[in-house]
Amino acid sequence: MDKSEILIELKKQFSGNEIKLPSHIDFDITDGVLTIFIHRVTANMQTDYAAFEAWIIACKALLPKYIDFVVLDFNEPEKSSELPGNSDTRHYNRFLYRVGNMLKIFPEWFRVAESKIEIVQNFDQWLRTGSNLLNRSNSEREDVIGTTKMERQIESWFVYREGRNIICNLWDIDPNRVYNQLPVGVFRDVVSIKSAIFTGGASAIDLWGIGNDSKTLHIMELKCMGNREMGIISELLFYIFVIYDSFISNEAIFHYESAGRIKDTSDIIAIKNNGIKFEKLNAHILAETLHPLITQEVNDLIAEGLAKINVGFDTAFYDYSKKEIIHESNHLPRH
Repeated sequence: MDKSEILIELKKQFSGNEIKLPSHIDFDITDGVLTIFIHRVTANMQTDYAAFEAWIIACKALLPKYIDFVVLDFNEPEKSSELPGNSDTRHYNRFLYRVGNMLKIFPEWFRVAESKIEIVQNFDQWLRTGSNLLNRSNSEREDVIGTTKMERQIESWFVYREGRNIICNLWDIDPNRVYNQLPVGVFRDVVSIKSAIFTGGASAIDLWGIGNDSKTLHIMELKCMGNREMGIISELLFYIFVIYDSFISNEAIFHYESAGRIKDTSDIIAIKNNGIKFEKLNAHILAETLHPLITQEVNDLIAEGLAKINVGFDTAFYDYSKKEIIHESNHLPRH
Protein backbone atom coordinates (compact mmCIF):
# COMPACT_ATOMS: atom_id res chain seq x y z
CA MET A 1 0.00 0.00 0.00
CA ASP A 2 1.65 3.22 -1.12
CA LYS A 3 1.21 6.72 0.28
CA SER A 4 -1.83 7.56 -1.85
CA GLU A 5 -3.57 4.31 -0.88
CA ILE A 6 -2.86 4.90 2.81
CA LEU A 7 -4.40 8.36 2.46
CA ILE A 8 -7.52 6.85 0.89
CA GLU A 9 -7.89 4.45 3.83
CA LEU A 10 -7.57 7.31 6.32
CA LYS A 11 -10.07 9.44 4.44
CA LYS A 12 -12.64 6.65 4.63
CA GLN A 13 -12.75 7.25 8.39
CA PHE A 14 -12.95 11.03 8.21
CA SER A 15 -15.58 12.00 5.67
CA GLY A 16 -15.97 15.74 5.40
CA ASN A 17 -12.51 16.43 6.79
CA GLU A 18 -9.57 17.50 4.69
CA ILE A 19 -6.90 14.91 5.46
CA LYS A 20 -3.43 15.16 3.92
CA LEU A 21 -0.24 13.23 4.48
CA PRO A 22 2.84 15.45 4.76
CA SER A 23 5.39 16.11 2.08
CA HIS A 24 9.00 15.07 2.79
CA ILE A 25 7.80 11.84 4.46
CA ASP A 26 7.36 8.62 2.48
CA PHE A 27 4.80 6.02 3.62
CA ASP A 28 4.58 2.37 2.54
CA ILE A 29 2.78 -0.63 4.01
CA THR A 30 3.99 -4.06 2.92
CA ASP A 31 3.14 -7.35 4.68
CA GLY A 32 1.96 -5.60 7.83
CA VAL A 33 5.00 -3.31 8.10
CA LEU A 34 4.62 0.46 7.76
CA THR A 35 7.91 1.94 6.57
CA ILE A 36 8.30 5.66 7.19
CA PHE A 37 11.16 7.50 5.47
CA ILE A 38 12.05 11.01 6.70
CA HIS A 39 13.75 13.23 4.15
CA ARG A 40 14.24 16.38 6.26
CA VAL A 41 15.59 15.44 9.69
CA THR A 42 16.76 19.01 10.35
CA ALA A 43 13.27 20.54 10.08
CA ASN A 44 11.35 22.03 12.99
CA MET A 45 9.46 19.23 14.77
CA GLN A 46 6.32 21.41 15.09
CA THR A 47 5.77 21.31 11.32
CA ASP A 48 3.63 18.49 9.94
CA TYR A 49 6.37 17.19 7.63
CA ALA A 50 8.79 16.77 10.56
CA ALA A 51 6.37 15.42 13.18
CA PHE A 52 7.16 11.77 12.48
CA GLU A 53 5.97 10.55 15.91
CA ALA A 54 2.52 11.99 15.32
CA TRP A 55 2.08 10.37 11.90
CA ILE A 56 3.45 7.02 13.06
CA ILE A 57 1.17 6.90 16.09
CA ALA A 58 -1.85 8.04 14.07
CA CYS A 59 -1.31 5.42 11.36
CA LYS A 60 -0.72 2.63 13.90
CA ALA A 61 -3.81 3.61 15.91
CA LEU A 62 -6.17 4.23 12.99
CA LEU A 63 -5.08 1.49 10.58
CA PRO A 64 -4.60 -1.46 12.96
CA LYS A 65 -5.74 -4.12 10.48
CA TYR A 66 -2.96 -3.11 8.06
CA ILE A 67 -0.07 -2.37 10.44
CA ASP A 68 1.68 -4.74 12.84
CA PHE A 69 5.08 -3.03 12.97
CA VAL A 70 6.57 0.33 12.01
CA VAL A 71 10.11 0.84 10.69
CA LEU A 72 11.64 4.32 10.57
CA ASP A 73 14.35 5.22 8.09
CA PHE A 74 15.84 8.62 7.29
CA ASN A 75 18.33 10.65 5.31
CA GLU A 76 21.45 11.53 7.25
CA PRO A 77 22.21 15.23 6.84
CA GLU A 78 25.56 16.36 5.54
CA LYS A 79 28.16 17.04 8.24
CA SER A 80 26.07 15.11 10.75
CA SER A 81 29.14 14.63 12.94
CA GLU A 82 29.49 18.38 13.45
CA LEU A 83 29.85 19.62 17.03
CA PRO A 84 26.88 21.17 18.87
CA GLY A 85 25.99 24.76 18.03
CA ASN A 86 25.18 24.60 14.34
CA SER A 87 21.43 25.06 13.72
CA ASP A 88 20.99 21.98 11.52
CA THR A 89 23.03 19.91 13.95
CA ARG A 90 20.77 20.96 16.83
CA HIS A 91 17.67 19.90 14.90
CA TYR A 92 19.33 16.60 13.93
CA ASN A 93 20.38 15.95 17.54
CA ARG A 94 16.81 16.53 18.64
CA PHE A 95 15.58 14.19 15.91
CA LEU A 96 17.89 11.40 17.12
CA TYR A 97 16.80 11.96 20.73
CA ARG A 98 13.15 11.78 19.66
CA VAL A 99 13.73 8.54 17.74
CA GLY A 100 15.40 7.00 20.78
CA ASN A 101 12.44 7.99 22.92
CA MET A 102 9.99 6.29 20.53
CA LEU A 103 11.99 3.08 20.97
CA LYS A 104 11.56 3.36 24.73
CA ILE A 105 7.79 3.75 24.78
CA PHE A 106 6.80 1.55 21.83
CA PRO A 107 9.34 -1.32 21.85
CA GLU A 108 6.72 -3.90 20.86
CA TRP A 109 6.07 -2.50 17.39
CA PHE A 110 8.44 0.40 16.59
CA ARG A 111 11.81 -0.22 14.94
CA VAL A 112 14.62 1.79 13.34
CA ALA A 113 16.07 0.64 10.02
CA GLU A 114 19.10 -1.61 10.55
CA SER A 115 21.32 0.80 8.65
CA LYS A 116 20.45 3.62 11.08
CA ILE A 117 20.01 2.01 14.51
CA GLU A 118 23.70 2.39 15.40
CA ILE A 119 23.47 6.13 14.74
CA VAL A 120 20.60 6.44 17.22
CA GLN A 121 22.34 4.26 19.82
CA ASN A 122 25.64 6.16 19.51
CA PHE A 123 23.89 9.49 20.03
CA ASP A 124 22.13 8.17 23.13
CA GLN A 125 25.45 6.94 24.52
CA TRP A 126 27.09 10.29 23.75
CA LEU A 127 24.33 12.11 25.65
CA ARG A 128 24.72 9.87 28.68
CA THR A 129 28.49 10.23 28.95
CA GLY A 130 28.75 14.01 29.28
CA SER A 131 27.47 17.02 31.18
CA ASN A 132 24.27 18.37 29.59
CA LEU A 133 22.96 21.62 31.03
CA LEU A 134 19.47 23.12 30.93
CA ASN A 135 19.04 26.84 30.39
CA ARG A 136 16.76 29.03 32.48
CA SER A 137 14.98 32.36 32.32
CA ASN A 138 16.83 35.50 33.39
CA SER A 139 13.88 37.05 35.25
CA GLU A 140 10.49 36.26 36.72
CA ARG A 141 7.72 35.64 34.21
CA GLU A 142 4.99 38.27 34.10
CA ASP A 143 1.31 38.47 33.21
CA VAL A 144 1.05 39.53 29.54
CA ILE A 145 -2.72 39.32 29.21
CA GLY A 146 -2.69 42.54 27.16
CA THR A 147 -0.50 41.15 24.39
CA THR A 148 -1.85 40.83 20.86
CA LYS A 149 -0.23 37.40 20.59
CA MET A 150 -3.26 35.26 21.29
CA GLU A 151 -1.51 32.14 22.56
CA ARG A 152 0.56 34.15 25.06
CA GLN A 153 -2.57 35.99 26.15
CA ILE A 154 -4.39 32.72 26.82
CA GLU A 155 -1.32 31.36 28.56
CA SER A 156 -1.40 34.33 30.94
CA TRP A 157 -5.10 33.77 31.59
CA PHE A 158 -4.42 30.18 32.65
CA VAL A 159 -1.47 31.10 34.88
CA TYR A 160 -2.26 34.53 36.33
CA ARG A 161 -6.03 34.91 36.01
CA GLU A 162 -9.23 32.90 36.52
CA GLY A 163 -8.03 30.10 34.26
CA ARG A 164 -5.58 29.03 36.94
CA ASN A 165 -8.30 27.51 39.12
CA ILE A 166 -9.81 25.75 36.10
CA ILE A 167 -6.69 23.75 35.29
CA CYS A 168 -5.81 23.25 38.96
CA ASN A 169 -9.23 21.76 39.68
CA LEU A 170 -9.13 19.68 36.51
CA TRP A 171 -5.74 18.08 37.18
CA ASP A 172 -5.25 18.46 40.97
CA ILE A 173 -2.47 21.04 40.67
CA ASP A 174 -1.39 23.33 43.51
CA PRO A 175 -2.70 26.82 42.55
CA ASN A 176 0.33 28.38 44.23
CA ARG A 177 2.70 26.47 41.98
CA VAL A 178 1.57 27.08 38.41
CA TYR A 179 4.07 28.58 35.97
CA ASN A 180 4.60 29.33 32.28
CA GLN A 181 7.39 29.33 29.70
CA LEU A 182 9.84 26.84 31.21
CA PRO A 183 12.96 26.83 29.00
CA VAL A 184 14.07 23.44 27.67
CA GLY A 185 17.26 24.30 25.82
CA VAL A 186 20.03 21.73 26.40
CA PHE A 187 23.74 22.54 26.17
CA ARG A 188 27.03 20.69 26.47
CA ASP A 189 29.23 21.68 29.46
CA VAL A 190 28.30 25.38 29.34
CA VAL A 191 25.17 27.30 28.37
CA SER A 192 26.10 29.11 25.15
CA ILE A 193 24.86 29.09 21.59
CA LYS A 194 28.04 27.36 20.42
CA SER A 195 27.44 24.47 22.83
CA ALA A 196 23.72 23.97 22.20
CA ILE A 197 22.76 20.31 21.77
CA PHE A 198 19.09 20.92 21.05
CA THR A 199 17.50 24.06 19.66
CA GLY A 200 18.21 26.81 22.08
CA GLY A 201 16.84 29.65 24.16
CA ALA A 202 13.35 30.21 22.76
CA SER A 203 12.17 26.62 23.21
CA ALA A 204 9.92 26.42 26.28
CA ILE A 205 7.03 24.49 27.82
CA ASP A 206 3.87 26.61 27.70
CA LEU A 207 2.38 25.78 31.11
CA TRP A 208 3.46 23.62 33.99
CA GLY A 209 2.79 23.07 37.66
CA ILE A 210 3.25 20.85 40.69
CA GLY A 211 0.47 18.63 42.01
CA ASN A 212 -1.16 19.05 45.37
CA ASP A 213 0.66 15.89 46.44
CA SER A 214 4.00 17.69 45.87
CA LYS A 215 5.19 14.55 44.09
CA THR A 216 3.73 15.01 40.60
CA LEU A 217 4.91 17.34 37.85
CA HIS A 218 2.37 18.51 35.27
CA ILE A 219 3.24 19.95 31.86
CA MET A 220 0.73 21.39 29.40
CA GLU A 221 1.06 22.08 25.69
CA LEU A 222 -1.30 24.93 24.82
CA LYS A 223 -2.79 25.54 21.37
CA CYS A 224 -5.36 28.15 20.41
CA MET A 225 -7.92 28.19 17.61
CA GLY A 226 -6.43 27.83 14.15
CA ASN A 227 -3.38 25.81 15.23
CA ARG A 228 -4.33 22.27 14.18
CA GLU A 229 -0.97 20.79 13.23
CA MET A 230 -0.06 17.22 14.11
CA GLY A 231 3.20 18.60 15.48
CA ILE A 232 1.58 19.15 18.87
CA ILE A 233 2.10 15.44 19.59
CA SER A 234 5.79 15.46 18.63
CA GLU A 235 6.37 18.69 20.53
CA LEU A 236 4.77 17.40 23.72
CA LEU A 237 6.59 14.05 23.53
CA PHE A 238 9.90 15.90 23.27
CA TYR A 239 9.06 18.05 26.30
CA ILE A 240 7.95 14.98 28.24
CA PHE A 241 11.29 13.30 27.80
CA VAL A 242 13.39 16.38 28.55
CA ILE A 243 11.47 16.78 31.82
CA TYR A 244 11.56 13.05 32.54
CA ASP A 245 15.31 12.87 31.88
CA SER A 246 15.86 15.90 34.14
CA PHE A 247 13.53 15.65 37.14
CA ILE A 248 11.99 12.16 37.23
CA SER A 249 14.51 9.54 36.10
CA ASN A 250 17.02 8.20 38.62
CA GLU A 251 19.55 8.34 35.79
CA ALA A 252 19.01 11.97 34.83
CA ILE A 253 20.98 13.16 31.82
CA PHE A 254 20.03 16.87 31.94
CA HIS A 255 20.53 19.21 34.88
CA TYR A 256 21.07 22.83 35.90
CA GLU A 257 24.50 24.23 36.62
CA SER A 258 25.42 23.45 40.24
CA ALA A 259 26.52 27.03 40.77
CA GLY A 260 24.39 29.00 38.38
CA ARG A 261 25.58 32.32 37.01
CA ILE A 262 21.98 33.50 37.17
CA LYS A 263 19.92 33.77 40.36
CA ASP A 264 17.17 31.19 40.42
CA THR A 265 13.69 32.50 39.67
CA SER A 266 10.66 31.15 41.54
CA ASP A 267 9.87 28.58 38.85
CA ILE A 268 13.40 27.17 38.85
CA ILE A 269 13.38 26.96 42.64
CA ALA A 270 10.10 25.05 42.44
CA ILE A 271 11.21 22.56 39.80
CA LYS A 272 14.56 21.94 41.50
CA ASN A 273 12.45 20.76 44.47
CA ASN A 274 15.36 20.93 46.92
CA GLY A 275 17.12 18.25 44.91
CA ILE A 276 14.33 15.70 45.42
CA LYS A 277 13.14 13.80 42.36
CA PHE A 278 9.47 13.97 41.46
CA GLU A 279 7.72 10.60 41.45
CA LYS A 280 5.46 11.06 38.46
CA LEU A 281 4.90 13.22 35.39
CA ASN A 282 1.50 13.99 33.87
CA ALA A 283 1.36 15.58 30.42
CA HIS A 284 -1.69 17.35 29.03
CA ILE A 285 -2.76 18.79 25.70
CA LEU A 286 -4.89 21.90 26.26
CA ALA A 287 -6.43 23.01 22.97
CA GLU A 288 -9.38 24.77 21.39
CA THR A 289 -9.29 22.44 18.39
CA LEU A 290 -7.06 19.65 17.09
CA HIS A 291 -6.12 17.98 13.84
CA PRO A 292 -8.92 15.52 12.88
CA LEU A 293 -6.48 12.58 13.01
CA ILE A 294 -5.92 13.16 16.73
CA THR A 295 -8.67 10.85 17.92
CA GLN A 296 -9.34 8.90 21.08
CA GLU A 297 -7.55 5.89 19.57
CA VAL A 298 -4.45 8.06 19.07
CA ASN A 299 -4.70 9.40 22.62
CA ASP A 300 -5.06 5.89 23.99
CA LEU A 301 -1.98 4.62 22.14
CA ILE A 302 0.12 7.54 23.40
CA ALA A 303 -1.10 6.96 26.95
CA GLU A 304 -0.32 3.25 26.68
CA GLY A 305 3.26 3.94 25.61
CA LEU A 306 3.93 6.64 28.20
CA ALA A 307 2.55 4.46 31.01
CA LYS A 308 5.69 2.32 30.62
CA ILE A 309 7.71 5.14 32.15
CA ASN A 310 5.00 6.19 34.64
CA VAL A 311 3.91 9.23 32.66
CA GLY A 312 0.21 10.09 32.44
CA PHE A 313 -1.31 11.66 29.34
CA ASP A 314 -4.65 13.22 28.42
CA THR A 315 -6.31 15.97 26.43
CA ALA A 316 -8.74 18.74 27.37
CA PHE A 317 -10.52 21.28 25.19
CA TYR A 318 -11.23 24.85 26.26
CA ASP A 319 -13.16 27.81 24.87
CA TYR A 320 -11.31 31.06 25.57
CA SER A 321 -14.24 33.22 24.46
CA LYS A 322 -16.41 31.53 27.11
CA LYS A 323 -13.52 31.16 29.56
CA GLU A 324 -14.25 27.52 30.28
CA ILE A 325 -13.22 23.94 29.73
CA ILE A 326 -15.70 22.43 27.27
CA HIS A 327 -14.53 18.81 27.29
CA GLU A 328 -12.48 17.18 29.99
CA SER A 329 -9.79 14.60 29.31
CA ASN A 330 -10.39 11.65 27.04
CA HIS A 331 -13.44 12.98 25.23
CA LEU A 332 -11.99 12.93 21.74
CA PRO A 333 -13.92 11.48 18.78
CA ARG A 334 -13.48 7.72 18.30
CA HIS A 335 -13.27 6.09 14.86
